[in-house]
Amino acid sequence: MDIPVVTKFYNGWSHTDPILEAPMRGNHLYHCDIFDLVCLWIDGMELCKHGAVCESVEPTLVAFDQSHPKLQSICPKVLVELARICNPF
Repeated sequence: MDIPVVTKFYNGWSHTDPILEAPMRGNHLYHCDIFDLVCLWIDGMELCKHGAVCESVEPTLVAFDQSHPKLQSICPKVLVELARICNPF
């Protein structure tokens, strides 16, 4: 199997940072990286409604907007750090 693989390490992150601590602090680096990889994966594919592949539609890709209001920190950093200490994982 000739499958390309990408590995990236996030310095100082544990296994829960990408989905818990970082997003709570407003850090969406991981989500941006996943978005970019998906864009690479579908680049050149022509997508129809509901994600079906077809021959006649050009895909429209947009950039990941890290300034979107929904991506802001949802709690003070100190609370995230306290939760990290209490995290049983």
